[in-house]
Amino acid sequence: MAYSSTCLGNVIALQGGCDPVIPTSGLYGSSIGISNDFISQVITKEYPSNLVFWNEKKNLAIENICNALHSSFSPQYKTASLLKNFRIGHANDNKVLVPGSNIKGIYYEMWDSESYYDLFISELSLFIDKTQNVTVNVYDFIQGAIIDTIIVPCVAGVISPVYPAKKYRSQQKKLSLFFGYDSTGIGSYKTLLTSRLCSGCGELDYITNIYHQVRGGSVPVASDKIKQNFSGLSETGGMSMNISLQCNHSDWLCAMSGLIALPVLYKTAAVIIEFALDESPNTRSNSNVTLHRDILKERLDRYELKWRESLDNIIKNAKVPLDNRCFICNQNIIHQNFA
Repeated sequence: MAYSSTCLGNVIALQGGCDPVIPTSGLYGSSIGISNDFISQVITKEYPSNLVFWNEKKNLAIENICNALHSSFSPQYKTASLLKNFRIGHANDNKVLVPGSNIKGIYYEMWDSESYYDLFISELSLFIDKTQNVTVNVYDFIQGAIIDTIIVPCVAGVISPVYPAKKYRSQQKKLSLFFGYDSTGIGSYKTLLTSRLCSGCGELDYITNIYHQVRGGSVPVASDKIKQNFSGLSETGGMSMNISLQCNHSDWLCAMSGLIALPVLYKTAAVIIEFALDESPNTRSNSNVTLHRDILKERLDRYELKWRESLDNIIKNAKVPLDNRCFICNQNIIHQNFA
């Protein structure tokens, strides 16, 4: 996960220099002496603007800080996969054709709203009677909106797979997702949720465990795509998916962005001063300003100390979530002193 392009990209900002970011932490580089004017003094010719330079150094700092945090907290992380390569949807042996109508597919509901889980879709296939590209929309039943689209090139009478490698993050929220396609005029070959049927109980119309419930079903084309309009079926409209349920320790760090901002700010400053010492002297765009190496070295030492101290403080005081599936909650952190 690239933290700089997702949850932490806006945690600090450059004041001036056309930076559109309003930092979520309220922290600007200028508050510790890294101003737009200072960057103009150290920037080299390969950078088209001060903002491009700032973003590169800021992103490097974010990744360094998050990697250090991961390293310190990793003894409290549990296995990344809770459920691996779980198949939903098994084609019937006798190729029974089912007429199409409505939006048909697979409904996935994650129970837990306290943990940081990812639903990962490694494969999705359709078994239909038409040769055409089929659009599978991913509906969020909580919002009643399409949040993703998967295109499946289908061949009539053949199980047609794609490998989307899609990830849907729970972020301590319930997931309520429907993977569905408009089956109007499209017949599908009967595909059951599971290949394991109990004696005498018929076809199962749902699968449930401690993590989730999964159902085949449909929603009328013209209806709002919300749970109350969903009707369960014992088949999936020819759809099959291979899923995994994974712990997402990175989202936990994202939730601490307010704490992480200060070490990121000082680390960004340190990265910029290192650049001023190592790269700027020979290729600076602005050679009219003298850079005093002894002063820069003093600033580098100060920024290095500050980011290490602030990072140490986070590690000493942060507590992992009370989630015994993804975290070891009662183990002391092996503290690596960065200062």
